[in-house]
Amino acid sequence: MKIPSLMKKIDKALFNNLEKVQTSTGYNKFLDFYSGLEDSQQKIIKHISVMSVIIIPLLIVLLFMKSNSNAQAQLDLRTSIITKANSLIQAKSSVRSLSRVYFGDSFVDSEGSFKSKITGLLNIAGVDASKIKMSGFEKTEQASLITKIKADIKFDNLSNEELFNSLIQFTRKSKVRIDEINIQKDQESSMLRGIMSVHYFSKALENTNE
Repeated sequence: MKIPSLMKKIDKALFNNLEKVQTSTGYNKFLDFYSGLEDSQQKIIKHISVMSVIIIPLLIVLLFMKSNSNAQAQLDLRTSIITKANSLIQAKSSVRSLSRVYFGDSFVDSEGSFKSKITGLLNIAGVDASKIKMSGFEKTEQASLITKIKADIKFDNLSNEELFNSLIQFTRKSKVRIDEINIQKDQESSMLRGIMSVHYFSKALENTNE
């Protein structure tokens, strides 16, 4: 509501009430009382009446403006909260999508758990785990939620198919990244041996609902 429109309504209400007062019996009694007062007393009453006419509408307008300002501030606050909440939801969804791309399918925080993971992948690939040895294990933590594992995996006496299946399980199935690989082939047996440097990122679940 605009202020000029509000003032018109206030003025109209005041004039309507003034007409009702002037036609009331109480008003006539007040006139009689007022006429019997001394000039100085009449002046005081006039000043009070004039000030009331000015101050009361002004107070009403100020209260309305304050109420309107508070309502606008609350609306702005709620709008800001909703906007930030939507941004957080979108950011969280984006992080989850990226997690599926870059983080492994299980959280690894120790050398033993990483060895177990590699052994499990080799079993799935149909490779004898005794042909694989791990060394140079390193773990880097970030906020106790994300770990980066680096290790060297030595392999010996693997067939082409076994090595190929192992690489598929490492890279495609479990997000084990291969930084470098060195392969040598035995000319007599055609079996492969070598070493690969790998790293693996994993993220701990913050709560059981994720």
